[in-house]
Amino acid sequence: MSEQGQIPQEQTEAVMIVAESAPDTRLMMQQEVDVRSIYVGNVDYTTTPEELEQVFNTYGVVNRITILHDRFTGRPKGYAYIEFVDADAVAPAIEGSNGTLYKERELRVTAKRTNIPGMSKRTRGSNGTGRGGFRGRGRGGSRGGHRGPSETHGEAQESQP
Repeated sequence: MSEQGQIPQEQTEAVMIVAESAPDTRLMMQQEVDVRSIYVGNVDYTTTPEELEQVFNTYGVVNRITILHDRFTGRPKGYAYIEFVDADAVAPAIEGSNGTLYKERELRVTAKRTNIPGMSKRTRGSNGTGRGGFRGRGRGGSRGGHRGPSETHGEAQESQP
């Protein structure tokens, strides 16, 4: 702090550089992990991480296995991510196991994609709200088009005394 209670400009610039690079560093670390990882789809719901490790250890040393579960029911979603210790194990694992049968299900094995922040928040409709272009009939309001003048709202009617 300087005499006037302000942070010197060199320190504020350093803080700004660190703050700007933090998301990039996280993304780079995630990309490094994703290069060593594969996606395994169509996994049987009864499969355990230990069983998947036995299958994929033939291609390289497995570092981590993640089987995703539904947050409400707790049941497996039917796919997993497998991270190897070495990136050289990814290509043989994809070539050797994609399309193979495991527990009577054909596995779909691909390289894991890196999740880029902000990509999932794209707008999906032509109106820019993310809700789609066609919204149906909407809420309330008239259920039909113009029906012409009615007897009570049309021309002035004569009143009888």
